[in-house]
Amino acid sequence: MSKSVTESMAALLSPDLLRALPVQSQFPLLDQAVYIGADCYHVSSWHVSDEASIAVDCMGCIPGRQLENSVLSSLLACKGKNRWAERSVVDASFSDWMAQAGMADKVCSVYVIADEQHVGGFIVLVTQTPVDENDAGLTKLLDEFTPLLIESEYLKEKKEAAIEMEKLCNLGGMVATVAHEVNNPLGVAITSLSHLKESVDDLDKSFKDGTLTEEYFSDFIDDSNEVSDLLSFNLGRAAKLIRDFKTNAVNQSADVLMAFPLKGTIESVLSSVKPQLKAKQIEIVLDCQVPDTFIMKGFPGALSQVLTNLLFNASIHAFDKSITSPKIQIRAESADGKATITFNDNGKGIPEEFREVMFEPYFTTRREEGGSGLGLHIVKNLTENKMQGQLTLQSEVGKGTEFVMVLPVEIDAE
Repeated sequence: MSKSVTESMAALLSPDLLRALPVQSQFPLLDQAVYIGADCYHVSSWHVSDEASIAVDCMGCIPGRQLENSVLSSLLACKGKNRWAERSVVDASFSDWMAQAGMADKVCSVYVIADEQHVGGFIVLVTQTPVDENDAGLTKLLDEFTPLLIESEYLKEKKEAAIEMEKLCNLGGMVATVAHEVNNPLGVAITSLSHLKESVDDLDKSFKDGTLTEEYFSDFIDDSNEVSDLLSFNLGRAAKLIRDFKTNAVNQSADVLMAFPLKGTIESVLSSVKPQLKAKQIEIVLDCQVPDTFIMKGFPGALSQVLTNLLFNASIHAFDKSITSPKIQIRAESADGKATITFNDNGKGIPEEFREVMFEPYFTTRREEGGSGLGLHIVKNLTENKMQGQLTLQSEVGKGTEFVMVLPVEIDAE
């Protein structure tokens, strides 16, 4: 497309006009302007968070348009003439994404907008032929993204919303399994009540027609006691499932520094997720070396979220058909003002090439199955930032994976 088109588009989209629009409208308008002005097959604006962690397509966080940190480092550090990334870096960074998006036969160009701390982003243009990097009109259009990508609170909110959605998905999964699990004891309770009602009706009939005997009444008492015990056990089981789920859900929704029992918090999480793991025949073993009275001062919601994410992550990724007796073990102990929680499985282990990037947001090997890639990123962020602890990982292919969290027993209020 001729320069006159991009110059016209740049003139049309004045800064004053853009700033008058809601920020969520500015990105699509600029995308479309570049799309028309540079005769593009595809245009998308990507944001790099202030954690320098990931670029996210501003048009909607589409899973196929995400790059991990290992790719971003070389991309953001390599700006060529007029902010255009060097061709060799672009080809290396975007070849997989281009192939997945069905654009392997096209040319990808990247215009980098970032400050010295790599806060900002870049614009991806996919065209039939290489773009003219000296096109002043196109450069002016692309530079309109600068304040949006570097200063926009809108993008920060999008990322926070994605993390909240991950939490809700976990809770949604627990709702389904807990509902199924609660149905079993309630079914037994209903059957027991029906049997008790029949026994009472028979007793009433015998009493009225004068055939009630001492032996019959004694049998009725014994039978009623058995039904009572059965009702008490199953209704208590259902109540505990609901209570533990409620505790876990409230904990994960709350963001409050408070005193809480470590053992009780872990047990509530396990009670909530155990039905889902049991459906996959995964055994859970808890080895708690701290007493019931051991109290921590911290964020029980963050701890519940971390344990839930680790359990769900293991249930999805750790085991395959080659693991005949899948098992997850959790050990909790305390010494020298620190609580250590060790989480390990006997699964297939994590390949070495994934270990350095698996905590990065949006990294997942199950993208096609709907995986968000936020689970372990949340685990690391909550452990090291929210709970002021340390998280380490050890894994060996064919033998399993171990996560170790070391947390302060007491966090001082800021």
